[in-house]
Amino acid sequence: MRWGAYVVGAALVFAAGAALAAEPLGGAYPAAPAPDPARRGSAGIVVHGTDRFVGGETPVRAPLPGGMVTLNLVEAPLPVAAKAVLADTLGWGYTLDERASGTLTLQTGGPVTRDALLAMFETALGSRGLVLRRRGRTALIAPAGGTGVQPVQGPGAEAGAVVVPLRWIAAAEMQAILASVAPREVLLRADRTRNVLILSGDAGQIRALRQTIEVFDVDWMRGMSTAMLPVRSANPRTIARDLSQIFNAEAAGTGDMIRFVPNEALSAILVVSSRAVYLDRARAWLEQLESLAAERERQIELLVVLAIIGMIATMVTPQVIGYLGRAKGETARIQVKNIAQAVELYYLDNGAYPTAQQGLQGLVQPTGPGWRGPYIRDGRGLTDPWGQPYLYRSPGADGKPYQVYSLGSDRQAGGSDDAADVASD
Repeated sequence: MRWGAYVVGAALVFAAGAALAAEPLGGAYPAAPAPDPARRGSAGIVVHGTDRFVGGETPVRAPLPGGMVTLNLVEAPLPVAAKAVLADTLGWGYTLDERASGTLTLQTGGPVTRDALLAMFETALGSRGLVLRRRGRTALIAPAGGTGVQPVQGPGAEAGAVVVPLRWIAAAEMQAILASVAPREVLLRADRTRNVLILSGDAGQIRALRQTIEVFDVDWMRGMSTAMLPVRSANPRTIARDLSQIFNAEAAGTGDMIRFVPNEALSAILVVSSRAVYLDRARAWLEQLESLAAERERQIELLVVLAIIGMIATMVTPQVIGYLGRAKGETARIQVKNIAQAVELYYLDNGAYPTAQQGLQGLVQPTGPGWRGPYIRDGRGLTDPWGQPYLYRSPGADGKPYQVYSLGSDRQAGGSDDAADVASD
């Protein structure tokens, strides 16, 4: 069968979308362009937004001036440690909350930059349940999670309450991921409308959360593979349902890794998968199901022709009637093949062929939870041209899983012409 399938990698789908990428969060946002009236007639109206849903951008702080420093504090009282780091080394003014107390250990292990020293100091404070709130060249050391109101800062802020815009992942989903790894004292809020997270913590905690967000906030659609497969001999909705059941049985645990979306208007099925190899498997299964459906259509057409011949036979000479008598054997072969196709469809739904006890009645009567028949539209189709029911055995001869057969007009094994046995391949 020749196919016109168009397999499209998600990279192709989104190649044109690269021109629509959002502006960097820390950069300037141009005004949205006005619609182009000349394009209204053919392409509709397209207005590109700025992708900006929060204001108050916080500029990135410049590195702290000064050379390398070395510090060695072991179980130093908090006031002593704060003076050594903030006043003596950085030249800042600072305030200690009356509830802030305890000792700190901070050893640089060699010369480090002042930014590195400040990060180490914030980490040491965090281990004692304290936080450093910085404003310009002054700082406040207070217990983490205090009742004071903290202003929410823009994406460039390093500590405190910080808003973090997300580009590709949903805010609620990212919140659930961070909740499993974030420290208890870190507060998380998700704004689904703007698709942003609000984080609250010291500089070390904010950095760790940002690194985790970078791992998951990626354009996952670029990794998806899609295919639009045309359906020619059956209903797309029915084929999509069959493919879903086949993949659930063949690759248990695939979950949402592959989806089949029928499109009856285009007479096609859209296949979306996070694994490119599944597209080839889906196309191969679709070809088999299409082949079965096409074969059934050909058999029905042939049966209609034979029925017409049967009607004409009552008006023609005995020679033609004799010819139709010989045609019963051919009719039986067609019917046997049709029943065998129905047995194969039964196998696709149930994962096994009818047993010898169930026989061909399993094609018209339910046999289990996977049964979705009847697989023969009319139970009379299980009767051969000589008025005898077709026979079924499982397993069949020569190692076959089953066999459908008729003993011919003489109802005995063997024979020739219309008395010959007729059996499935």
